Amino acid sequence: MAELGPLPAGARLSRPEMPADVRLAQDADAVRVERNRRLMASDCHALPDYPHANEAMRRSWQEYRQALRDVPAQEGFPWNGPDDPATPWPLEPQLSV
Repeated sequence: MAELGPLPAGARLSRPEMPADVRLAQDADAVRVERNRRLMASDCHALPDYPHANEAMRRSWQEYRQALRDVPAQEGFPWNGPDDPATPWPLEPQLSV
């Protein structure tokens, strides 16, 4: 490929802005990927034979997993992606010791 030479005076290189609908779709996909990762990480707690300390702990895990499934229905979805502090990730239940 041939060299094009220097830019004319006053010109600058810039990356075109990503269309808003594309950015929104990418953020939505990223939030869903993170949501699915958290669901998979807690799958064992949903098994009927998982040895929860008590019924309250079992319900806590069920509520946590439902809250994860509900994330895309929350107002503001997809925020600015999964790392946005505004993303309302539910807190994982604390395991009893």
